[in-house]
Amino acid sequence: MPIQPKHRSTLFMTFSVIVFVAAIVLMGVIQQIINARVEKARHKDDSGLYNSTIARSVDPLVTVVPKEILGGKPHPLVTDPQRGATKPTVTIIEFGDFECQNCAAMSGVIAQIVAEYPSDVLHVWKDFPLPNVHPYAEDAAVAARCAQDQGAFWQYHDVLLQKQSQFVLGPWVTMAGDLGLDTDIFTTCLSDTAKKSMIVQGYFIAKSLDVDEAPTYYINNRIVSGIQTYDDIKKIVQDEIDHAQK
Repeated sequence: MPIQPKHRSTLFMTFSVIVFVAAIVLMGVIQQIINARVEKARHKDDSGLYNSTIARSVDPLVTVVPKEILGGKPHPLVTDPQRGATKPTVTIIEFGDFECQNCAAMSGVIAQIVAEYPSDVLHVWKDFPLPNVHPYAEDAAVAARCAQDQGAFWQYHDVLLQKQSQFVLGPWVTMAGDLGLDTDIFTTCLSDTAKKSMIVQGYFIAKSLDVDEAPTYYINNRIVSGIQTYDDIKKIVQDEIDHAQK
């Protein structure tokens, strides 16, 4: 028996409703997949691996200043560890990772430059931990900021870079004790979320400037990365001083 026109209309409407509902469901599934992939990509670093703290950190204390506002270079913050000249001609801003071997190799070079130009050079530290290749870098950075609270950032900085092989033992409090710091205050500080926010802030400022290697140095408007000789850094510093004097 042929299908009556009335029945055809009913079947068509039913089929149309089913197709419409299926399309909505499919679009929802596709959107969820897209959102998940975008979120996943947003939290990947250059190595394609996930950053343990940085990927999950959403903290209102962290303000990432766009590269355009920065004028293409970072600026010292009041929270940044600093040493050297109070009215510098040359500012060396270092993006460093305490578990980075090149950072350790360069620490003596930078310290020597600061010592040689005490009235001209300011050295500023900004944290740039890369936990996907250096699993203890974040913890070391937080510990250094806790030492900073007790006026011993640079002493602790030197110890960390000299004893990277001990990081697996989590020696943060022991190192603080060896430097004569108050270990009770230091231990409490290690869980301070504000310290972790500082570390994350440094990381994202570096990323906003497309920094991808530790150490990276901004020497006034010049940028150098990785291992450099003392003579290389000194030449840049001296050139900047000579230029300022002209």
